[in-house]
Amino acid sequence: FQPIIDDGLAVLETAGSLQEGRKIWIQAKYADAVEVKDGDSIIPYLLLANGHDGKMSLRLMNTPMRVVCWNTMQGAGAKEDGDGADPAKSGYAITHQGDVVAKAETARKAIVAMNREFQITVDAYRDLAKQPVTEQYVRELAKQLWDREYMQANELIIRFRQREAEQKGKARKETAAKIAELEKLMDIESRTERKVVDAFHNSPGCEGKTKWDAFNAVTYQIDHASQGSAHNRLTSSWFGNGARKRSKAFALLQGSR
Repeated sequence: FQPIIDDGLAVLETAGSLQEGRKIWIQAKYADAVEVKDGDSIIPYLLLANGHDGKMSLRLMNTPMRVVCWNTMQGAGAKEDGDGADPAKSGYAITHQGDVVAKAETARKAIVAMNREFQITVDAYRDLAKQPVTEQYVRELAKQLWDREYMQANELIIRFRQREAEQKGKARKETAAKIAELEKLMDIESRTERKVVDAFHNSPGCEGKTKWDAFNAVTYQIDHASQGSAHNRLTSSWFGNGARKRSKAFALLQGSR
């Protein structure tokens, strides 16, 4: 990280370790805060993380934070095997083999690209802030992220509807009854779903109106309201299931109008 700091590409802010030192990290800031909407700013943090567990390569990741609630806004995990860059989604991964000094120069260039991608992502956030959604939309989003039974039932319904279209008489009625049972199961509200809907309306900075509020309800659940210690939530948010859920939520929100 030192050449990046020396070049003025980023300003060192803090460092720490997770999982009893199995993962170590340094966090820096490489640009000024930007507003998504009036009074709602994002600080573009950059994370350098290294694994001493034999599973994680050296990683450079965008980890922007929403000031009003300190939610991590983006942070899908970087590739674990081999060198590679996907700045828009995952950052940059460097293996512990070969010429690490030469790789550091490549990483420096990747950071410049990641900064550009952050600006593009902020434009996407601003677009989300302009799109109104209903509470039911947020319920469906939460189900797709946390409710495994919902997703399984949804897959079965798709199959049953295909079968129903080819059936007649009694067989068709039986299939229709199965679909109705599955739809009833899909309507059951989970505890996490209730918490996400509540966050959509009531978490810091949320107004219960737009896709931006919906995304922040998801990030609030990942970073602050999920079970486990703050230590485990941070590990999940940066490197685990939380990062994957946030990435999936962002893709779902961008993919629907």
